[in-house]
Amino acid sequence: MDTHLFQAFIPAAYTPDNPRPPPRWTAEQAHRTVVFLAQFLQNQRGSTPDLAWWELPQALPARTRYDSLAYERKRRAGDLAEWHGMLLERLADYDAADRLTRLAAHSALAGAESLLFQARPAWRDGEADRARALVGEALTELPGHQELHTFAAEIGAPLTVRAQEAAGRLSR
Repeated sequence: MDTHLFQAFIPAAYTPDNPRPPPRWTAEQAHRTVVFLAQFLQNQRGSTPDLAWWELPQALPARTRYDSLAYERKRRAGDLAEWHGMLLERLADYDAADRLTRLAAHSALAGAESLLFQARPAWRDGEADRARALVGEALTELPGHQELHTFAAEIGAPLTVRAQEAAGRLSR
């Protein structure tokens, strides 16, 4: 009975008839992930059914763990960049500009969002070439990022070929 219910769970959760918003993954991806975790629990954890969310990185190969750390830094950078953008707007006229510039270059941030955050004070401080270069580098990483496209247009930064293609898709 348990096996039957479990085998029906993923197809039911990932059916197109589900009234909820569409899931981020396909039913096939969800199935592969569940099988992977079940094999990990059986082979590496002595068949225990217990797995806490913070133990998930242990299930990944070392190379993937490194990649997941890089992904986490990029995600965190995106969240922080939004917050920092508000700081830039509100504190730019105060004596905090030097601290915002240091914050933008902090090693805890990574990825395109961090580059965008660094580009904004560079532009504000009259470093147009540096701001354009940072936006270009960010668009290389995330060619379809709408906020990057908007800022690139605002400062006259050239778009990479991939960013131009993404701009065409975004305008449709």
